[in-house]
Amino acid sequence: MYYLILSDLLHHFFSFFKHKTLLHLYVVYLYYRNLPSVRSA
Repeated sequence: MYYLILSDLLHHFFSFFKHKTLLHLYVVYLYYRNLPSVRSA
C-alpha cells in the first residue's frame, strides 16, 4: 500500500518535472528565435 502511494507520488513528480522542463525549453527557444530581430531593431 505504501509502495503504491510512493510510486504514484513519483509519477506525478516526474510528469510535473517533465512538463516544466519542456515549458522552460520552449521559452528559451522563443527567446533565441526572437533575438536577431531584437538586436537589429
